[in-house]
Amino acid sequence: MKLLLFKSKTCGPCKMFEPQVIKASAETGVEYVPIDVEESNTYHFWKDLTTNDLLEKFAIKSSGILILLMNEDVEDGPMVEFERPCAASNIVKTINDMKKAVE
Repeated sequence: MKLLLFKSKTCGPCKMFEPQVIKASAETGVEYVPIDVEESNTYHFWKDLTTNDLLEKFAIKSSGILILLMNEDVEDGPMVEFERPCAASNIVKTINDMKKAVE
């Protein structure tokens, strides 16, 4: 599992949301991957993907979007998109529910 937060340095809601994501990541042990939508980086999931590749793949139109990849090894595997802003407790509950569902 991985938590992908599509964010921007100039996004006000992102600045409030990111600490919640970091807290949920720490509580659950799920890796947090910040993806700055304004920077061009390469990420190593199923293959090398650029920021633009990920924006297109997940149809991201704005910053502040959080996606939980259930199985980061499967390109078209299940995922959960969270409403923003979302409290860490809600993220943790969803992650724990998903972990139980796959056991």
